[in-house]
Amino acid sequence: MKVAIYPGCSLEGMENSYLVSLINTFKTLGIDIEEIEDWNCCGATAIPSINLMFSYLLSARVLSIAEESGINTIIAPCSECYNRLAYVNYKIRNDIKFKEKINDYLKNIGLKYDGSVSVKHPLEFLIKDYGIEKLKGKIKKKIDRKIAGYYGCLFVRPREIAIESAENPKTLDEIIKAVGGTPVEYDYKTKCCGASLIITKSDAALKLIRDILKSCIDASAEMIITACPLCHSNLDMQQETISITYREDLRIPVLYFTQLLGISLGLNDEELLLSKNLTYELLEEVIK
Repeated sequence: MKVAIYPGCSLEGMENSYLVSLINTFKTLGIDIEEIEDWNCCGATAIPSINLMFSYLLSARVLSIAEESGINTIIAPCSECYNRLAYVNYKIRNDIKFKEKINDYLKNIGLKYDGSVSVKHPLEFLIKDYGIEKLKGKIKKKIDRKIAGYYGCLFVRPREIAIESAENPKTLDEIIKAVGGTPVEYDYKTKCCGASLIITKSDAALKLIRDILKSCIDASAEMIITACPLCHSNLDMQQETISITYREDLRIPVLYFTQLLGISLGLNDEELLLSKNLTYELLEEVIK
């Protein structure tokens, strides 16, 4: 089985542990990954506020390069990247005028896009394409812990490209159960973590992160898994600041779902870059 990956900017930088753990986990499962050549930034949240059409073109260029290379399926691990690529793909497939406008721009750089590429999040790919039962058959180490799956706000929005229910998503829960864990129910699984507000309006973001951590801990979670680099960064990096600011101990291990899955597949710390998590020492106490 072979798929193409669009890593996106954050996975090539500070959140490289997500990319490395995904590649090694998929390889262990027998899934070969090739990186899309000459990919560019998806535009993230900054570009649309300045020039919406240009942000669409950034994603359309990636899609057209993939199509020209004969790629059928792209997996986009970052929730923001998935959101941008999948939405532009949806628009091109369902709005002929939008498609024509996009291609008018693309022809200036020698490209064209017909809409033949599928964009999927790796969670969706694992559960629907690879198969959850096949995945269970590969597990070597059961992780019998209470685990909170944190989806964040972009994973299930907008409705046109949502992988599952925005009110009660279950894909992370499926991964948790597959590795032998127990998914915990809590109220903040799709609430925003504050995203980049941690830089510009840190007080507001810290309150959002604090509420998520507290909700997970109050639900008896022993660790949190997520599928978004910005969500992981906020939940993993801000625990000490939150503990000092709110004068309460809200420390809990935070992992990418690929790291949790990798542990259960028998991969080591180096193959999953577990030590890059600031909550790594807490994880060692939970998984011995």
